[in-house]
Amino acid sequence: MKPARIVLADDHPLIREAIRSLLTGTSEFTLVGEAADGKECLARVRELRPEIVLVDIAMPKMSGEHVTADLRRLFPDLKIIALSGYTDRQFVRAMVKAGANAYVVKSASGRELIHALRAVAGGNSYLSPEITSAVMSDWDTSPSAGRGSPEALGKREREVLQLVAEGHRTANIAAKMGITAATVESHRRNIMRKLKLHSVADLTRFALRHGMVRL
Repeated sequence: MKPARIVLADDHPLIREAIRSLLTGTSEFTLVGEAADGKECLARVRELRPEIVLVDIAMPKMSGEHVTADLRRLFPDLKIIALSGYTDRQFVRAMVKAGANAYVVKSASGRELIHALRAVAGGNSYLSPEITSAVMSDWDTSPSAGRGSPEALGKREREVLQLVAEGHRTANIAAKMGITAATVESHRRNIMRKLKLHSVADLTRFALRHGMVRL
């Protein structure tokens, strides 16, 4: 199997050098491009079309949050891992909402980064252990966390909910499930009505609380 192609965006040369060295030692991943700011990241992804992009959340010219949102819109199937020195839940929520599949703190070990890469390459999400408990606690106590139960949903609705929570867009969900985009939107409306939820962020919180999405 061919190694997954990665673009790395971080404005610190030492971080890029360390990650470059880490990836050189594995046959599962190959670093095909680097960027030192947000705009350069977008250009490199357009040019190289990688499977995974590592995005620093605090970059010059364009923030990681805005880069992630643009990448998710332009390349729905792209796997995005946020790299950050911050463990504050507001940064985690912002990146997840923008479309990141994973959030890894820069204090993590190289082994953890490889674990996150394997997770997203396999279609799963990942949060560094340092932030998981704080984020889950915040989501568990949110007023909009949902009062319904997964059992209230039909099989297809649960599938849609899981895919939405994993960051997939409507067109991508439709393609994966072999249904129309209109049907996906209909399922989403029904899910929100049944669970008394009001946004994609609410759906993501609900799915995390009930173990429907693997971190």
